[in-house]
Amino acid sequence: MRELNPGMLKELGLTAKKISREFGAYLCETDKGLYLVKDTDASERELRFAHLIKEHLRAEGMEETDHYVLAEEGKPWIRLNRETITIRRWLRGEEADLEQAEGQRCLGEALARFHLHCKGLELPEEFNVFPHYNDWPGRMERQMRRIRGMGKTIRRRGRLEEFDLLFLKMLRTYEEDGKKALAGMENGCMEKVSRKAWEERAFAYGAFSNHCVLFSGKDMLFHDFEGAQLAPPLMDLARLLEKTLRKNEWKAACGEEVLNAYEAVKELKKEEKQALYYYLLYPSRAWDLAGEGYERRSQWIPGAYRSKLEQFMEKVEERRDCLQILQKRLEE
Repeated sequence: MRELNPGMLKELGLTAKKISREFGAYLCETDKGLYLVKDTDASERELRFAHLIKEHLRAEGMEETDHYVLAEEGKPWIRLNRETITIRRWLRGEEADLEQAEGQRCLGEALARFHLHCKGLELPEEFNVFPHYNDWPGRMERQMRRIRGMGKTIRRRGRLEEFDLLFLKMLRTYEEDGKKALAGMENGCMEKVSRKAWEERAFAYGAFSNHCVLFSGKDMLFHDFEGAQLAPPLMDLARLLEKTLRKNEWKAACGEEVLNAYEAVKELKKEEKQALYYYLLYPSRAWDLAGEGYERRSQWIPGAYRSKLEQFMEKVEERRDCLQILQKRLEE
């Protein structure tokens, strides 16, 4: 983003007292509080949808979001020098540390509080959003077919390179987990979760992680809703659990910290626990790395994917032991 003109804030009813450049954006202390001014690659539809979700959360009593300052015609963006600029309420805070128990508890509790309000979303009749309520099983099946197809192509070659051998080893190691996870998702648990989310007009943050919330003492701020979806909120918890476990070398206790903190605020149903387990069992991370590395094998980039995939493969036994423990926890 180019240099910020304080006059732009003035036109929107904000008087800047101090402006500082941070993380590629402008942090502005104003007469009405702290605001962040930054450019975005999000589409107008994504920005409008994010705004509608924030307004819904505010109406439900959840004020801890980075509400947009609206420009003309109620738009949550400003066009400036071919850039799309957003101005949003902000908080000076820190991200939770996923490698610390306190950070795991804070995120689990915060996510559950957020999910209490993630239903009953009313959208204008003219605003169409594609629903993603039952994406998981289909997405898993498509990825499995893709990875298997790549494996067949590799086996047909007469000469196998280092990445090819690693790819085949990964496929042998995790193919059975993929089959079990898909079969589990299709046994009815995901259908129940999806149907309930659709009936409740629920939504999810999207790619939720520790980077999505700022904490400052007792205050917190959920930010960047541009990836939100009409989807089961459970997807947020599933992704947080998976990342927490990977970050902590598949120590089950770290996942249990997140789960216990979440359920202290919002209880999980039986079918939700089952879906969580099958999501964790499914080797999406390994297959993402393998698939991307395969498609870029003619470039220098596969070296990075190979390194990450090797690191993931080194934790095969730890991952299996962890999932066995969490399976018992989720069957309680």
